[in-house]
Amino acid sequence: MRTGILGGTFNPPHLGHLHAAELAHRALNLDRVLFIPTNIPPHNLREVVSAIVKIIDNIIEEDRTTDLEEILGIVKGPDFPTGAEILGTRGIDEAYRTGRGKIRVRAVSNIETLPNGKSEIIVTEIPYMVNKARLIENIAALVRDKKIDGITGIADHSNREGMRICIELRRDANANVILNQLYKHTQMQDTFGVIMLALVNNQPKVMNLLEMLTYYLQHQEEVVTRRTKYDLNKAQERSHILEGLLKALDHIDEVIHIIRASANAAEAKKNLMERFDLSDAQAQAIVDMRLRALTGLEREKLENEYKELMARCHSAALRLSLRFILHSCSGRTIRSCMTSVCRISMSSLRLTAPVLWATTGRHTTAFSTFPIWVRCRI
Repeated sequence: MRTGILGGTFNPPHLGHLHAAELAHRALNLDRVLFIPTNIPPHNLREVVSAIVKIIDNIIEEDRTTDLEEILGIVKGPDFPTGAEILGTRGIDEAYRTGRGKIRVRAVSNIETLPNGKSEIIVTEIPYMVNKARLIENIAALVRDKKIDGITGIADHSNREGMRICIELRRDANANVILNQLYKHTQMQDTFGVIMLALVNNQPKVMNLLEMLTYYLQHQEEVVTRRTKYDLNKAQERSHILEGLLKALDHIDEVIHIIRASANAAEAKKNLMERFDLSDAQAQAIVDMRLRALTGLEREKLENEYKELMARCHSAALRLSLRFILHSCSGRTIRSCMTSVCRISMSSLRLTAPVLWATTGRHTTAFSTFPIWVRCRI
C-alpha cells in the first residue's frame, strides 16, 4: 500500500497480465489525475488590495460577510503586463464566479497609410505570454506558405519606449481582411484559460475570487500570529536574562564574593542559582558578564532595554489576546465580543491598531481607525 501524491492510499495491482497498450493507457490517466495545473492571471495590485480591505471593513465596521458581487465591483478583470485587449466580459465573469473560464485576448493594432499609398499594420501590444519573436516567425511562415496573401514585409521596430511590429501590405491588399486572417491563424488573438486552483488544507480546490481572497486573509492572519508569537518568545527570553543581570547588579558585591569563592564556573553558577533563585540561563549570563557592565552607564542601558522589552511583550500579548477574543465569538457578533475589551487602555489600543489592519496592507497607528462603538466603551 502506498500514499498517493494528492493524499489517500491505493494498492498497486498485479501488472503481469496487462498488455503494453493498457499499461500506457493507465499511465496516461494516472498523469492526468496526479498533475493538476493552475493558471491564475495577473491582476492590478490596487484592485486586489481594495477588495481585501473591503472584506475586512465589512467584518470590523459593519459586522457582516462580503458578497461576491461586491468584490466583482472592485476587481474588474485581469491586468496583463503586455497589454492587449480582452474581448467581452463573459469569460472573466465565469472565471471569477466558478474558478474556471476562458478569456479571449487580442493584440492592439492599427492600420496606417504610407506616403506611397501602401497600408501598414502596426502592432503595439500582444497577448500575455506570447513570444514576440516566435509570433513574427509564424507570420513569416504563413506568408511563405501562401496561407496569407498580401504581406510584403515585416519589421520589428520595438525599443525601450514600447513595442512596434510593422507589417507592410501590398498596395492592392485589403488591410482589414489580412488583419482578421492574422487574428485567426496566429497568436495575435489568443485564449487565456483560467484555473483558479490552490491547495487548501493540503487538498487541491478550485475557488472563485471571493474564496481566494478569504483564504489569503486567513493565511496572512496565520503569518502575523506566528510572527507575533515568535517576537513574544524572543522578547521574553531576553527579558528573563536581563532580570537576572539587574538582580546581580543590585547585589554586585555579594555576587563577586560568590564567584571568587567558587572553584570553577559550574560551582559559581550553582551557588548563584541557590542564593538568588536564578535560572541556569540567568546564572550563565551573570558568570559571562564583563566588568564594564558594572558602570552606571551600562546599568542604565540594561534598564532601558528591559523596559523596551516589557513594552514589546505587553503589545504582543495584547495582540494575541485580542485575536483569541475575536475567534471565540461562536454564535456572537463581533460587536458584542469587542465590548469585552473595554477594559483595555487607550494606549494599548493604539499599539493594537497596526495588527488589526496588518493583513490589509494599511499601516496605521491612528486610534480613529477603530469603529465608534469600540471607542465609546472605553
